Amino acid sequence: MPFKAILNGKPIISLDFTDQEWEQLRNDVKKGKVELKLPCCGGPAYLRTSKLGTKHFVHKRGHRCKNWKPESLEHMRLKEIIYRVCVQEGWETDVERIMPSGEIADVYCEKDSRKIVFEVQLSYQTLNTFRERQKKYINDGVRAYWLFKPPKRDSYIYFNPPNKQLPIFALEIDKNSSDFQIEVASTMLSVETFVKYVLEGRIRFKDRVVHRKTKIIVDVYKAATKCWKCKRVINVVFPYSDEYVSWSWFGMSKEEEAIWRQIAKLQRQGVRFFANVGPIKYRYSKTVGEKYWMNTCKYCGAKIGNFFLKHEIIPEVIEDEYLPQIKIEVKLSHPIDIFVSEAKWYIVEKK
Repeated sequence: MPFKAILNGKPIISLDFTDQEWEQLRNDVKKGKVELKLPCCGGPAYLRTSKLGTKHFVHKRGHRCKNWKPESLEHMRLKEIIYRVCVQEGWETDVERIMPSGEIADVYCEKDSRKIVFEVQLSYQTLNTFRERQKKYINDGVRAYWLFKPPKRDSYIYFNPPNKQLPIFALEIDKNSSDFQIEVASTMLSVETFVKYVLEGRIRFKDRVVHRKTKIIVDVYKAATKCWKCKRVINVVFPYSDEYVSWSWFGMSKEEEAIWRQIAKLQRQGVRFFANVGPIKYRYSKTVGEKYWMNTCKYCGAKIGNFFLKHEIIPEVIEDEYLPQIKIEVKLSHPIDIFVSEAKWYIVEKK
């Protein structure tokens, strides 16, 4: 329900009225002493107080406004809470403000050069719709924060990974008080506290922390298999990591080439781990159509290509916790980014 109306040509907000002032306005409207209209359609506005005690305006019964959608009591109550916190914190605050893009902001507040919008979204909304509406707010020059009651099914898609450009925070019901709470950095905050922290600049986003490195440590494993050509049992080696190396299923990435070059070098130097492994050679592959480093059979010299290694051998043996392995240091010709921690929202402690 609307919190804003036009009284004798000037905008007013129902939440600013005391109980006495509200009753006086109600009497003045009934007696026709003042003209009270709704900004959404220009129709007459009537005063009402919800079951939760929230003062608001309503359309005339039976009137259909194309520019306004009904709001639940919960939605109204959350808007009221946000509005009052913004006012108490000394921000110039408005409700249901029509933005240049056409979006109607639940609560808009402004202080110095900062412009913030709080949107309450209790009904279902697709992630694409969030993105489209957020883009409008960005074009309007404001920072919009979304307080969203996610669907139980697939709710993770709205928050994982967190997005600095689309601040969506989940509204959860506190079982003890039945009030809404918001989780930030594993801490449950009341809506009042969350809004206050946003206004104080204490809800911040940390991008993925990365280190640029030209030296990396890689695990190299050794496994037994049969040579496809001579059928004898041989040992092959392979590097494996899920952390930062860009792996190719057919040819080789630049990081892989550097790793295999180092493996071949260590084998030539006589490192014991590679003693019972066929020579690591830089050979041509018809499958890929180029040269790259690969295992070979120590008996017949057959090439054990990347495709066979990654599709047949590695999937069979990689879960073996007793698989022989060695750590090697590899120098890269080009630095790569190693991710240390994931992006997340966090709370700044007050000094």
